[in-house]
Amino acid sequence: MFLNLLTRTLAYLVCTTLVVAVAVAIKFLYLTLGDAIVYKIPLIGDVLRSLEIMELFNILVFAILGMGFGIATKLLPWYFGSKVSKITLAILIPIIFLITAVFRYEVWVQKFEMQENIGSRNAAISFTNSFLREKTNGQSGIVGFYLYTAKLPVLPSTTQDIEALDDWMRTSQERFARVTRLEGKIVTNLFFLRGWVLRIFYFLISIFTTIANFKEGRKTFSPIL
Repeated sequence: MFLNLLTRTLAYLVCTTLVVAVAVAIKFLYLTLGDAIVYKIPLIGDVLRSLEIMELFNILVFAILGMGFGIATKLLPWYFGSKVSKITLAILIPIIFLITAVFRYEVWVQKFEMQENIGSRNAAISFTNSFLREKTNGQSGIVGFYLYTAKLPVLPSTTQDIEALDDWMRTSQERFARVTRLEGKIVTNLFFLRGWVLRIFYFLISIFTTIANFKEGRKTFSPIL
């Protein structure tokens, strides 16, 4: 009895580890393709970046995660298998979802280091942290980056970009205000809310996709396992 439980538990751990590895690999793949190809498309690249359009691929990532855990759950005894998988997924979903911010932060720091010929990662982090603290009321690192990119998707990669950023932002808001005929304060609030609304939307999609595919995985393979 004990040996059987141990074997099934080990099989569960192996299966779920592979599922997480595949899901994370796909996430890194679409983030890399987004930065290398999609967001560099002339005219519409910046629009697609502002919509964080590549995050739609979270549907695939979390479908694999949910389906994989749903199937693997059948390896465990029914009286606790489902609870174990649900708790694990509750922890994994936000972590995998936030990989986007970690990935983009690392790419940004590296790009800044290369563009400015700083020659030191620590110096690049120090410089970008100074920028983030100024723009986010004292937050730096990944936290500051996450807060800043929720407000503005454009990331400066040189000191000249930083100097021109405020003018670019003001011009963009004025152009948007002219087109929509909205007051400047309303436009500013819309720009701020855009990022958070998108993130909440994509996060909810990730949750619902995981739940739906988790149930489907358990249902589909229950006669076999």
